[in-house]
Amino acid sequence: MSHLKEICSEVFAQYASQDLLPLGNLQVAVLRVYNSLNKNMLGPHKEPPSKSAIEEKTKKLNDKGGIREDEFYNLMEEWTKKDLRIYMAHKLVLSLMAAPSLTLATKRVPKIGHVFEKTPTPILFSVYSIGLLLSQR
Repeated sequence: MSHLKEICSEVFAQYASQDLLPLGNLQVAVLRVYNSLNKNMLGPHKEPPSKSAIEEKTKKLNDKGGIREDEFYNLMEEWTKKDLRIYMAHKLVLSLMAAPSLTLATKRVPKIGHVFEKTPTPILFSVYSIGLLLSQR
């Protein structure tokens, strides 16, 4: 979720004035967040909420004239929750698929292979899996 938080903070800073995102800019900000998510997330294209859904949310928030950054993040989190679960599952699958290949390849490297040959394969597999999960942005 921290990746979404970073994107929301960047977009909010770009479109906000006086710590409030004007409701007129909400649709553009939502589209920018989804654009960034689609550039950075694996898998199929994530569709942003419809214009009517954004307008409906705008009507509910209309009394304040804008939304704070935490409200914007919560709104985006609500709309992207399903997509983010799929994204995390893709990251896990990718890591688990790549780890065995990396484990075997490491043991075949001429100058360092003998060091890793003594390390049990399940330990290397676990280390690569965790490393790949953590290294994916």
